[in-house]
Amino acid sequence: MEFLTYDERNILTMLVTESWASSIAKRLGEPQQPAWYTPSRLKEAGAAGEPMHYVRPDHAGLHYASFQSPTEPGDGAFETLEGTHIFAMPFRTEEE
Repeated sequence: MEFLTYDERNILTMLVTESWASSIAKRLGEPQQPAWYTPSRLKEAGAAGEPMHYVRPDHAGLHYASFQSPTEPGDGAFETLEGTHIFAMPFRTEEE
């Protein structure tokens, strides 16, 4: 298992901490409300737990934070062998 760096832990904290929503929104180029609404509503509905781990940049150059869910939260999720679902939220591009 790979350990997270300090910066990677900060990214995950920002994704699930309302006080950082405006910072996330600016990086995503989105209004603050949608940037915070998705993770907070998924957690409130019981569709997502705490973020599991940070996934390093993929071939498209995007950074993702992955979450585990007992039910399929929508497009982009996949089922693990244990029967839970994993989905990822885009965080930022490599250039940012």
